[in-house]
Amino acid sequence: MIAINVSSNADRILADVALTEREMKTALMRALNRTADGVKTDAGREIRKSYNVTAKALNGTDRRAGAFDITRATTATLIARVTASGRPLQLIGFAPRQTKAGVSVAVRKGSRKVLEHAFIARMKSGHAGVFVRRSQKRLPIDEKYTISVPGMLGAKQVQTALRPLAMERFDKAFEQNLRFVLVKRGG
Repeated sequence: MIAINVSSNADRILADVALTEREMKTALMRALNRTADGVKTDAGREIRKSYNVTAKALNGTDRRAGAFDITRATTATLIARVTASGRPLQLIGFAPRQTKAGVSVAVRKGSRKVLEHAFIARMKSGHAGVFVRRSQKRLPIDEKYTISVPGMLGAKQVQTALRPLAMERFDKAFEQNLRFVLVKRGG
């Protein structure tokens, strides 16, 4: 599981503003949930900067693709979590090209790799994929897959880009929610 931790300068802000415990927990809960929504969006954007994957695959609308799940914070549990789950993605979604040597695919942006002896085929069911034969015989064949969404999210360049974005989102959301609580109570 990939986790993104968010900390804040909430102590400094809370020293300036006198809030009840309930108001503080409500503001934190809302800020954490808004941050989690934003981190999900940022994660997809950062993954697509490095990998040649569609938003459709990242959002889990593909049959085998992974998806981002958000566990929302409550006032009792002030933890929001964005997790990625899913199986490896089909190579057919990574711009495959049939060549004399096999199939060329672009999993990472800017680079192509050739899978020797592979071929692109559409089954009678309508399913298309990149396949290889197990032996010299015509059948059986195996479909080829690549990295999963959790694997993409765990990449070092994606993680290093997400951490400051998450911190920035949390600080902004927490400040907005504190202002909301103060306006709501008339202060």
